[in-house]
Amino acid sequence: MVLAWIAAMGLCAAPLAAATAARSGVVVDGHARFTVITPTLIRMEYSRDGKFINRRSYFAWERNVPPPQFTSTHADGVLKIATARMKLTWKGGTGFEAQNLSVAFLNGDGQWTAWHPGMKQTGNLGGTLADLDGCTGAQPLPDGAVSRNGWYLHRDKSFLVSDGPNPWRQTRPADEVDDWYFFGYGKDNYHAALADLTAISGRIPIPPRFMLGSWRSRFKNYTQHQFQQMVLNYDAEKFPLDVLVMDMGWHTPPHWGSMDWNKKLIPHPTQLLQWLHQRDLHVTVNWHPQDGVGPWYSQYDEFCKAIGVNPAAKKVLPFDDTNQKFMRNYFRLMMDPMEKQGIDFWWLDGGVHVGWDNALDFWNIERPGTGKRGASFSRWGGWGDQRYPVSFSGDTSSLWRVLRFEIPYTATGGNVGADYWSNDVSGFRLKIPTSELFTRWAQFGVLSPVFRTHGTIQFGDFRYPWAYGAQAVSATRRAYDLRAQLLPYIYTSSYLTWKTSLPLVRPLYLDYPKSAEAYDHRDEYEFGPDLLVAPIVTRGMGKAWMGATDMWFPGGSWWNLLNNERVNQAGDRTMLASAGEIPVFVRGGVPLPMQPVRLRPAAQPANPLVVRVYPGQNGSFTLYEDDG
Repeated sequence: MVLAWIAAMGLCAAPLAAATAARSGVVVDGHARFTVITPTLIRMEYSRDGKFINRRSYFAWERNVPPPQFTSTHADGVLKIATARMKLTWKGGTGFEAQNLSVAFLNGDGQWTAWHPGMKQTGNLGGTLADLDGCTGAQPLPDGAVSRNGWYLHRDKSFLVSDGPNPWRQTRPADEVDDWYFFGYGKDNYHAALADLTAISGRIPIPPRFMLGSWRSRFKNYTQHQFQQMVLNYDAEKFPLDVLVMDMGWHTPPHWGSMDWNKKLIPHPTQLLQWLHQRDLHVTVNWHPQDGVGPWYSQYDEFCKAIGVNPAAKKVLPFDDTNQKFMRNYFRLMMDPMEKQGIDFWWLDGGVHVGWDNALDFWNIERPGTGKRGASFSRWGGWGDQRYPVSFSGDTSSLWRVLRFEIPYTATGGNVGADYWSNDVSGFRLKIPTSELFTRWAQFGVLSPVFRTHGTIQFGDFRYPWAYGAQAVSATRRAYDLRAQLLPYIYTSSYLTWKTSLPLVRPLYLDYPKSAEAYDHRDEYEFGPDLLVAPIVTRGMGKAWMGATDMWFPGGSWWNLLNNERVNQAGDRTMLASAGEIPVFVRGGVPLPMQPVRLRPAAQPANPLVVRVYPGQNGSFTLYEDDG
């Protein structure tokens, strides 16, 4: 059984090892320090006062990585460090500059490429954004770790975390310290780039199985009865559902940061949560802690006394996520009781320090005694946040161009470890999505890391998959059923992400770096190791919504999962898809683990297990299962 690592802090009991640099990989030369982490990753520090950072940072979480074999020589004032794939030269000086520091790295063709400070990236393949709030189309993406140049330099400026059994957030020292990580994996060796990223920054946990199922979310004030009726409608309409999201209306108005149930809407919350759990559903609620703890909290007086504040003042206490006493009591008095009622995880829709808040939330969910795997649902917290999936991409607009942009955005997120994006299927704001747009967005959603419909409080009861007319209902039901059938494959692919650091949604170039076509098809991606997907992201033609997309096939036999169309020739091909069709192809010869369609597809492992195999070259697939 493979479980995400269990962190420890003031909220948890199990201790973490002290975070100090692995001394056998360290070479110090005056005010410079170099730490060999892997054959293709080296840390480079320059400190004006000679004091270096040994504590882990939010990005560099793994300080005790056993170093590979390397050599270190110092002669005539020049330090040279060499691994099997990198050669560093340091000539000394008052900082890292082009004239005194260089690193040569080995490419796959056996040739060496030299790098020095100040060298520009010309082939970076992109990273991710914290969210897409208000997005109405394509946006520039910052750099990620994967580059056609074969190298990436990451300057770590993330906050530090204290040593000891209860690690806690700390600021970086005020004195000037360069804290650089040079990834020198070599051209076309992208797998090594991602392996190096998680080697220093931490593996990507497997989310709980239910988070990989079907989610329902909507920004609207639902009553207890309406939530129950919603579930009954999903079941009656035979649309799979695993996670119910309660947005803002669940708690007392008008404060977004309230942590008390709105009894006018939900008079019996424990009863409701028990009713949902009896039907194998999991629940998350929207959480906005940044407004602080005010007198409107029912726990206000007790909380003030717990942290040593006079409650008679009735002042709003700022949300102090850097204060250990504040946070320990916040979780104890506000969140833990609600988890005992039946809240399975939290949707952090706004925090003070988002990455740190994600970590605290994740750790608290998996604290000893809960029997739970860590879970988080929030905006992206920056490099290092891959340790706390899932990420919420924000409030986008219901536009075709936004749907199209979400494909490269989701895929390139893996270049910084942001592998589990949950996009608002159909968009959140601006207008009602048409039946065709909702259908095509759902088809992308079921073949993305986390499948969640969402929408704003306006526009009636739309975003129900049965609310868009007969053609859309038939097409989206087929998509929902496909997601349900693929859960064994998706869960195994999530395990492979933990094991190999390769994302669930992969840009084509990760596995086909030498093919020019793999860089040109931004609307196409791999879904796990053996599915090739190019969702329809533009309006179709005629009553059948006949859409078209240009797909590239890398060779071998490929079979469409929905209509059994076969492609057995490498190259570009225009694929047509009517309303109920999705260009999703499985590699011929590979056993594809599936399961029958059921209303709660993620409630338990596949039973019975269905294995579908299409003709092709001999292939294999190792199924992964655990206790969830």
